[in-house]
Amino acid sequence: MIRIIYKLFAKQLNALVFEKNIIHASWKDKCTVYYVDLDGLKYYLFTDPMDIPLTRFEYLQGLISLYEMGFNTSEYKLFLEGFKTEINKTVNDQNYRGSGLAKIMQLVNELQNRADIKIEIKTLLEMMAVILIREDENPEFIDHKILDLKVLSFERDKKEREISFFLQAGLNTFIPSLTSLETNWKLYLIEAMNQKKMSKEILSLFLPQFKTESEDLMMK
Repeated sequence: MIRIIYKLFAKQLNALVFEKNIIHASWKDKCTVYYVDLDGLKYYLFTDPMDIPLTRFEYLQGLISLYEMGFNTSEYKLFLEGFKTEINKTVNDQNYRGSGLAKIMQLVNELQNRADIKIEIKTLLEMMAVILIREDENPEFIDHKILDLKVLSFERDKKEREISFFLQAGLNTFIPSLTSLETNWKLYLIEAMNQKKMSKEILSLFLPQFKTESEDLMMK
């Protein structure tokens, strides 16, 4: 009897067994298709921003803080590691103290400079990767591998160069300053990227971890 029931209702039973099928059946009803990448994958946007799952909203708040500081996720981790190393060396090695304090002051200055620039395209793309749900994702959880792939997809499709890509998704709801950049986006983007390039070159002198990142930027 059980086999007969399964044959008759296999699709429905599988939907009950696999949680992702249940989730996909409900969350897409609250979304619109915002974007289709070059591989044909659909990206959904919640029609009402209040429907964004709490896990994603909390992660988004962390990215906003990074954006305000002028960092992306990977750079911020490198900066903290380097900053911690310099402080430890300065405290524990008396012979290093003079040069260590000079490096620390330079790093503090760079923190201020980055905050003044206040634009980090990769962080904006990371935010978009949180807001836009790929069709094969579970919106209730953050899969960092998928987030990274989505950022790469946005970069490949050159979406990072269009202010409308961010504004139409409602990212200005979380970062109001984006709206004021709309009219001068291209000029500001060029200026900010030039300043960011100089900042990375300076940081690479004090934090060896930034050397590779700076070289990658030069090759783009």
